[in-house]
Order: sequence, then structure tokens, then C-alpha cells
Amino acid sequence: MLRQKEAMSYSILSDEARQQLEQERSRLSNDREAIIQTAVQQATAAIDFALQQLNSLLGDEPMSNGHANYFPESEAVVQPKASTDQAVTKSKGKRGQQKAKLFDGKVLRPEFEGLSPIDAMVQVIQQSPEQAFDAETVIDAVYDDFDEAELPKAKRSVKITLVLGVKKGLLEKVQDHPPMFKALAGAAQGNHQAHNTAEVSEVEPDEDEPAAATEKPKKGSKVKAKPRARSKGTAKQSEAQSFDAQNPKRAFRGMEPLQAMINVTATDPERSFSTNDIIREVYGEFEGAEMARAIKSVAGTLTRGMRQGFLEKTHTNPAQFKFKTSGEESRSAQEQESISA
Repeated sequence: MLRQKEAMSYSILSDEARQQLEQERSRLSNDREAIIQTAVQQATAAIDFALQQLNSLLGDEPMSNGHANYFPESEAVVQPKASTDQAVTKSKGKRGQQKAKLFDGKVLRPEFEGLSPIDAMVQVIQQSPEQAFDAETVIDAVYDDFDEAELPKAKRSVKITLVLGVKKGLLEKVQDHPPMFKALAGAAQGNHQAHNTAEVSEVEPDEDEPAAATEKPKKGSKVKAKPRARSKGTAKQSEAQSFDAQNPKRAFRGMEPLQAMINVTATDPERSFSTNDIIREVYGEFEGAEMARAIKSVAGTLTRGMRQGFLEKTHTNPAQFKFKTSGEESRSAQEQESISA
């Protein structure tokens, strides 16, 4: 009965009315599908966005949920953001590593590989002979970045090296406060090896050594000839283990003995170093029979460093030395030595 009524009502409609109703029905059906699709897309996009952010924070790969093709633009925006966040995190990590880096006076920039610190500094200063350099300018040119808290230690180490450059005739001090240095006209870096040889021959005995110890060299060639005769009669291995004041560890190659010893004490200015400590740090291991000669040589060099104002003696028996932090006394001692020379 119902079907008959529907058929009758449909047959009553005019063609125009029937066409309008069909158009309306088609429009509503299309709108319904569009609304459903839009709602699904919006909900899926919100969930995808939340998942991608969680994945980026957890460091996991984004999960495929079957709806990624609906919103290619949303993914294109989110992914660069995640990579940017990672880049920022990495850059912060690098800066943190640079800030934590400690100053090491023996580790130079790659372009100075194979040079000693004093050679590298002189080379930098000689490239601009008219310019006066302070310690901080030399540090920027010779060393890589390090923790700012290490700057005072770096300045102290570099000033010591520059003063030694003045002693060698490679540099000249043109100002005291703050100390400024320039290349000395006509100076050649080759002079520095000859000065090293002279430096070793001028080793002074420690003032705490007994008189008998200072008289031994006067008895002369016979005493010195014995170790030489032994070294000729022994194997080459024994010669390699003998003490040589001009042959420090690889890290100090190119430095004179006093400079190497000052650098060791400057790395820990609060510590007192015994003669044996300095021998171990600068020269390492060698034949035990050579220890007495090594102690005499190193003690004389440390005493000279004390007289020049670079070191101070903190204990007498046994003798111990530490780095002298007063730059004024070092400068006055340096000037007095140059006047007496």
C-alpha cells in the first residue's frame, strides 16, 4: 500500500519539480561526502601533527598511518621544523664543548704544525713588523678557541714565551703596561737553536748543593771522560737512555730547557714541583746512572729561572719550585739581566 502511494506521489510531480528535487538531492549528497571527507582530514591531520612532534622529541622515525597522502603540505612544514630543532640542539652542544675546552700551550693551530710555540708566535709577529702585539692578539692567532676561564693562564704562558723571544733577540718589548711586542729588525729565527746550545752550557749549580758538588767539574776531564768511555763501549740502546738536557720530550721540542720547565710549572701555578717532578715531566725516563747528572743540570736551570723572576722556591730541602705569578718581578729581573749582559 505504501509503495503504491509513493508511486502515485512520484507520478503526480511535474517534470520541472522532479528535476529540481533530483538536483537538490544530488547537492545534499555531495555536501555530505565533502563534510565527511573534510572532518576526516582535519582529525587525521591533527593526530598526524601530534605524532610527528612526539616522534621528533623521542628521536624515532615518523609512523605511517595511511593518511599521509591527504596532507602533503602539513608534513613538509613539520619535517623541516624537526630538523631545525635538531640543528639548534647540535650547535648548542658544540658551543658547550668549545666552552669546556682547556688551554694547552703546546697545542697550536693546524697551520703551525711542527713548530714550537715560540717559533709560531715569532712567525705571526714577523708577518706584521710594524704592528705591536699583546698577549691576547698572539693567542687569537696561534691557538684555537678555548674556555674563557682559561684566558688568564693562557696570557701568563704566552707572556713568558714572548719574554723568552726577547731574550733570544727575535722580538723587542715596546710597552710595559700592558706588555706589547714587535719583531726585532734583522732578527732571524735560526738564532734560536744556537742560543739553546749556549743556554745549556751556562747551567748554574743549585745554591743549596754542598761545596764538594760544585768542585766536581773542576777536577775535570777525568770525571767526565768515564761516562763517555762507558757510552762508547756499550750498545746504542744505552746511549739512547742517557740524559741529554737538550733532548726533552717531543711536546717540548724546539724549546730551551728553562722555557719547558716554566711551562710545566705554569700549567699548575698553585703546585710546588720538586727537581724530580720537573725531570719526569720534561725529560721522561732515562738510565738510572744518569740521574745525578740530570738533577744537577735541572737544579741549576730552575735556580736560574728563580733568579730571573719566573719561579719562586717554596721549600729548601729538598728544593721545590713553583710558578711565580707576579709579572712585575719577572719584567724587572729580565731588564736587570739585559743591563748586566
